[in-house]
Amino acid sequence: MEFVEVCILLAGSSSKAYKSVTRDGLLRGGHLSGVPDAQRVFEDRGWMAADDMATLAGLVATLPYAQDSHSASDEARLVEIVLPGGKRYRIAADVIPTAHAIWELLYRQPVGAW
Repeated sequence: MEFVEVCILLAGSSSKAYKSVTRDGLLRGGHLSGVPDAQRVFEDRGWMAADDMATLAGLVATLPYAQDSHSASDEARLVEIVLPGGKRYRIAADVIPTAHAIWELLYRQPVGAW
């Protein structure tokens, strides 16, 4: 299945971070850190290698969308897939092996400083 964007999100009480890639290979990543009175935001961009893009496309194509979004706690590693037309699927990375593989692939990308 074709995607518009794939994101991984880390949401927790002490940190929030993301990495995303669009179908043309543009990577973005960032994180929010620090104490509430002195929070810092870090963001950067890059490009995903063609072989990683091919791997990602294969993983996205086999993700079981019929299961729709899975519940996840507030302390979660999430994968979000945005499809043409704006439909979003958010899955806990540890629920489905394919989602975990997507998480690991994007996590290894050199953006976001996390």
